Amino acid sequence: MTPSVQRTRASGRGETDQQLLLDTVLNNMSQGVLMFDPDTRMVFCNQRYIEMYGLSDAVVQPGCTLRDLLEHRQAAGTFAGDPDPYIAKVLNAVAEGRTANNIVECGDGRVFSIVNKPMPDGGWLATHEDITERQRAEERIAHMARHDALTDLPNRALLRERLEYELKRVKRGECLAVLCLDLDHFKSVNDTLGHPIGDELLKVVAERLRRCTREPDTIARLGGDEFAIIMTGMERPTDAVALAKRIRDSITKPYHLDGHQIVADISIGFIPRFAHFEDFNRREFVSPPFQNIGGALQQARPFFDRCPAPFGKRLARSFDGPFSFGNSRFRSVTDNLVRSARIH
Repeated sequence: MTPSVQRTRASGRGETDQQLLLDTVLNNMSQGVLMFDPDTRMVFCNQRYIEMYGLSDAVVQPGCTLRDLLEHRQAAGTFAGDPDPYIAKVLNAVAEGRTANNIVECGDGRVFSIVNKPMPDGGWLATHEDITERQRAEERIAHMARHDALTDLPNRALLRERLEYELKRVKRGECLAVLCLDLDHFKSVNDTLGHPIGDELLKVVAERLRRCTREPDTIARLGGDEFAIIMTGMERPTDAVALAKRIRDSITKPYHLDGHQIVADISIGFIPRFAHFEDFNRREFVSPPFQNIGGALQQARPFFDRCPAPFGKRLARSFDGPFSFGNSRFRSVTDNLVRSARIH
């Protein structure tokens, strides 16, 4: 055998070994990898792509088009979109020479990151990565940052965001109210029955608050035994009074927790916001977030003092004393509110 023939055979074996190595690497990647030519025909596809979308080896072959793949995925229930705009979007990005990174939700609820990178010959390389768990983890972290861990109610940060939004959104002729709630003598429950019972009580209270409110309203736990509610879409100021009554009627019903019967009471203060009160100071109302019920009531009184006549002094007098609902302080101010605070 001549040296030239030996070199040729050695070169052939080397190329075969390199191809096997490359195939092994590509087929064991966590990403699906495909290569397309300028006519949208598939040149290469690794096994991971076929497995992640539940496709058939008989269909996914070199020479099949991007449309063939998308229609096959539709039949398999792993493509929920329309092939035409999807293909047009890919081709536009390739023609412009830019890499396109898209987050796509599958028909089965999974989420994929798809990157299409143009190649010099006019084709492109596509990678598909299942990011469902990462996306869910990010959503959980984002949820935890804006919700109370015990009750799963919005926390102070989310309450502030929604209140800022509602204050900007409220139009003339509309009103909203913020209700601040404080469980009476909650500390004695923790001291006598223990914190686990106290935590269970707070969770049941949160559930009862949910049942008292409507879908557009926001219920938040400010911390400890303090809660707040943003009431929107009010037809009249007395809607806040009616909500306060519903809440107190619900919260004061007995609780049966781990063999203990607990009777709780609640104090409620609320601050109405009327769209035509032009001198209302949004910053005073929102910042800082309510530290406690007393702080909310202290912010409310100067607000009423600044209201235009006839709402100012008369409305302040209506709330003077019964502004907080709870224990012996609870009494109806509905009639005074109807007379003093009509929305024009």
